[in-house]
Order: sequence, then C-alpha cells, then structure tokens
Amino acid sequence: MLEALEVTKVFRGRHSTAPVVAVDDVTVRARPGQFVAIVGESGSGKSTLARILLDLIPISSGRVELDGADLKTMDAAARRAYRRAVQAVLQDPAGSLNPRKRVDRTIGEVIRLHGMASGRGVRDKTVEVLELVGLSPADRYLDRFPHELSGGQRQRVLIARALALDPRIIIADEAVSALDASVKAGVLRVMVDLKDRLGVGFVFITHDLPVVQKVADYVYVMRNGKVVEEGEKDAVFEHPEHPYTRMLLASAPVLA
Repeated sequence: MLEALEVTKVFRGRHSTAPVVAVDDVTVRARPGQFVAIVGESGSGKSTLARILLDLIPISSGRVELDGADLKTMDAAARRAYRRAVQAVLQDPAGSLNPRKRVDRTIGEVIRLHGMASGRGVRDKTVEVLELVGLSPADRYLDRFPHELSGGQRQRVLIARALALDPRIIIADEAVSALDASVKAGVLRVMVDLKDRLGVGFVFITHDLPVVQKVADYVYVMRNGKVVEEGEKDAVFEHPEHPYTRMLLASAPVLA
C-alpha cells in the first residue's frame, strides 16, 4: 500500500512573503488494483500531493510510506525501488517526451537504466508495453518521433514508459484533461484495463467529476490543502456530506 500519512507541505517565501500551506495534514491511501481519485479545484493542493507521492519534493511533516517503509528513512537502493514502484503520467504528453527521441528509445532507455532487461530483451519489453496500451502492432510506432503521434498516442506512450518498470501504482496528474472527449475515453479505458488485467493501482488527480464517476473506486475531495471528504465512489456521489463536495457535484456536467 502507498500511504501519505498526516502530510503537510509548506512553501516558505522570501523576505516578508507569508508561507503557503499547500498540503495540510493530509492522509491518503492507494492499493495496487485500485483506482483512487483525488479531486478538487485548481489550488486545492492535489498536484502538490502528487509530487510528494512521486518523491519529487520533500514534505514539511508527516510520512510517506510504501508497505510500511518510510520514504524519509530509505537508503539509496530502497528509494530507487520506490521510484520504480510509483510511476507518473502527467498532463502534457508533448512536454513529457523528448522531441528528438523515437518511441523505442524513449521506452528502451528507461528499461536499460533500471536493469529491467538487456540486449534483445529491451526491444521485446518495449513491444510488450506498447501493445498493452493499445499501440498495436507495436512495430508501427517504434520508430516514430513524438510529433508524428496524436495526443492520445503520446499519452499511451507515456503510460507504456511507466509500465516498463512494472509499477505497482501510477500517479496520473490531470493525465487526460488536455485530450478530446473521444480520445480521453480511449485512454481511460486503457487505464481501467491495466488495473483489471495487471493489478496496477492508479492515483488519478483531476477536477473532472464526470470522469471520476465513471472510473474511480475511491474518492478524496481536497479544498485549500485539506481532504474535506473521502469514501467509496458511490457513497461520495450519491450521499455527499461536505458542503464543498455538494457544490462541486452540483456544478459538474452530467455524462449520459
């Protein structure tokens, strides 16, 4: 299990600028095979929480644990294993890919760097993960540069790159918000399929409540750096308890 336990993150300004509490005493949990959504408006702290879970920024207080092991006390080898186990798919697929690298190199370098395969095995693993995300036959995509792919295809390449490390949890921060509706639906189907087939867990960070209602198992609602409500998806959507959650649901468009 991946856990953020009573985590707080304070950004301290220079000179007389007041500190900003971006995440305030937050506890969230995610398991492999579970689709966890963290929802809230811009500025709610959800993307800061994503960077904390990805070990990209330090926390001010609290703990981040994987299977009970505290990230702060991990040695270099354990921290490297943590970063393999907890992978990222971010909002802008074009900005997350090197425009000078073909797909096979984009994924293959990650496989070699982390010792997941060598020699011919690198290409075999690359083909495997591309086909898992629906880029099949993989030979059609291996030699393409990012600009030769559609937005949805680029996002699938990013998911494949994350899968190449056999992660247990993927942090998807606004991973479909830049995609058209039909493309978004296809990428979401890929994520749900990976959850069901491979047991990969997703922490899906978004402001898109209709999408959450379609795919999530468990929901955390964040406001001003705090979790104001959490629960199973159906309970949160059908019987919201916090006024902020009710406001979000009332303002969300309805999917047919």
